[in-house]
Amino acid sequence: MKAAREAGIDTNGFFMLGLSPDTEATMRETIDYARSLPLEMLKFGIGIAFPGTPMFKEYRQKGLIRSYDWDDYHIYTERPLFAHPNLSYEKVQEYMTLAYREAVLLNPGFIGRRFLRGIRTGEFFWDAWYFARYLAASPVNRERRSARYYARERWPRYDFESRPITFYPPRSATNRLGEEAVAGTRI
Repeated sequence: MKAAREAGIDTNGFFMLGLSPDTEATMRETIDYARSLPLEMLKFGIGIAFPGTPMFKEYRQKGLIRSYDWDDYHIYTERPLFAHPNLSYEKVQEYMTLAYREAVLLNPGFIGRRFLRGIRTGEFFWDAWYFARYLAASPVNRERRSARYYARERWPRYDFESRPITFYPPRSATNRLGEEAVAGTRI
């Protein structure tokens, strides 16, 4: 980060909460770690088990997927898309709020770096404007904003019970295909 700062490059940190192995203690560690770094921008997101990922495969095999509505699969979702092995979705959202409060709003080092960055780049008033908007917003999207689709009721529904997804693992650097890579794993 020091070399980036000396080169005039802003440093950004992106942190995920609610990943498969997370507990309240590990989310607390993530927040503390994010707060300790000298970053110009901090962003937190809730871990989402996107289709085709090992996390989705694991959750599907354990029966933890709650929704197959793909329109809800984005990092700002307010929907509990899966049952977390260790945490309730409300607890993950609670830690999201805590993360923004402690790592951004109550972090004088972060606020000072943003202030100095705004003066250095001439974007101080834009930073102040977006900060005011940020204070008025919730860190978790609690509103339901669906996209409008043409004839959505006529779209086919995928039956995951009778036609499970086939998961293909990533290929190795040698590009040799093992038996599992050719056949895939049904989840």
